[in-house]
Amino acid sequence: MMRERRVRGWWRQSMALHTFWNSCTEYHFCTKMVDAEQDRHTCTLTTAQVLRKHALLGAYIELNDNGQVYNDVLARYKNKKRFSSHLSHAQQLYVEGPSSQLYAHSPGNDKGPSSWVHVLIGKTRTSSGWRTWFQMEHSPLRTNHKDASALFFLFELHNIIKHSRSFLSYKLTNKQKGVVGSSDNTDKFPIHCAKTKTQCEEARKSQ
Repeated sequence: MMRERRVRGWWRQSMALHTFWNSCTEYHFCTKMVDAEQDRHTCTLTTAQVLRKHALLGAYIELNDNGQVYNDVLARYKNKKRFSSHLSHAQQLYVEGPSSQLYAHSPGNDKGPSSWVHVLIGKTRTSSGWRTWFQMEHSPLRTNHKDASALFFLFELHNIIKHSRSFLSYKLTNKQKGVVGSSDNTDKFPIHCAKTKTQCEEARKSQ
């Protein structure tokens, strides 16, 4: 537990989650929020609050950004490697932080839930270019394939067990397990986001 506190303290100071989320909110034309009251195939202007809600539920979200958000994370945190069952054409990465960093610019007293947020990040190549994708998870998984035979694996065993439970829940329910709930938006039915409505519609057509 001492190590876990040190790790989380480092992430708090880095403000990595805050920086990452600010980049994501620039892509505010989104589609395919399956529990929203809107046409699933229509790109609409989406507030940061709505996008954050779905992200915290665990939605798999794709950004039509030519891989820019992923590249920015790679430049800062290239050693924070991950693996998962999701397809990625580049090394999967992660950032972490307290959920309060997602609410830094929220109006009034909108501070949200007090939780720890672990973000899995990857990049895929499509016919229309590169896309950053991400999913917010409740249980950190800070391992890659090389860690399986290392002492580091033992230090992370408690997180691996928690993450395995979330993965089992996903397999049983076909819902992504998030920080504050679950989402029908899996990698087979993602939320697409872009900076303009046209770019969002292009991303939807080329999925």
